[in-house]
Amino acid sequence: MTLQGVRVGLVAFVALSCGVAANLLLFQRPVARTLADKTAIEFGLKSAGDIRTGSLAAFEAATAAGKPTGDARTAASTSRAADEVEVVRAIQRELQSRGYETGSVDGVPGLVTRASIMAYEYDHGFALTGEASEDLLKRIVLGAAAPEGQKSVPGVAAGRSAHAEQIIRTVQQSLQTLGYAPIKADGRLGEATVRAIREFEADQKLPETGRVSGALVARLARLAGQGRLATPR
Repeated sequence: MTLQGVRVGLVAFVALSCGVAANLLLFQRPVARTLADKTAIEFGLKSAGDIRTGSLAAFEAATAAGKPTGDARTAASTSRAADEVEVVRAIQRELQSRGYETGSVDGVPGLVTRASIMAYEYDHGFALTGEASEDLLKRIVLGAAAPEGQKSVPGVAAGRSAHAEQIIRTVQQSLQTLGYAPIKADGRLGEATVRAIREFEADQKLPETGRVSGALVARLARLAGQGRLATPR
C-alpha cells in the first residue's frame, strides 16, 4: 500500500468515528429519555423530569414496593365495603323469608339483625356469633345444620363472639330494667336469662323460645322507648 492510500484510509476512519459519536449524542439521548419518561408514567408521574424535580421519593417508593396507588387502594376498599353490604342485605332477606325478624333490609348489621342471626344459629345448633358473613349466607341458603360433633349447647353460652356477648348483655340489662330478675348481665345465655326471656315473651304474647331473637330485641327496644315497665310474673 502506498503512502497516499494510507492517508486516505486514515481520513475515512476518522470521519466514520466522528459520525458514530454524533449519532450517539444526537439520537441515543432522546431514546433514553423516552424510555425514562415511559417508566415514570407507568408509576404515576408525568415524565422522568418529575423524578428530578422533587418526586423522587414517590417514584422510588412505587418502584420498590410495587404496591397499588392510593386511588387503587381506595377503590378496592370501596368494592369490599359494597360487597359486605350486599351480603348483609341478602342475609336479611333470607332470614325474613324464613320468619326471622331482622328489621329493615338495608345492608346494615344492626342490633335486630344480629339478634335474628343468633336466633337462626340457636335453632340450627351453631355457636352464637351474631356475625353476618358469606359463610352464614351459604348455610342459610343451603339449609345447613351444624355437624353433630360441633353443635353448640343452646341456652348455655355465646361462644367466643364479642357481638353475641354484647347483645346478650344488652338483653339482660333491658330485662333487669323491666323488672325481670334476678339476672346477671354477663353476656352468657344461662338458665336464669333463658327463664327471664320466656317470661317476657309470655307477657308480651310472643312465642316462648327462651332465646335471643330479632323479635325479642325489637320488643325490648320498643318498650324502653315508651318508658314502660313490664310486670314480672
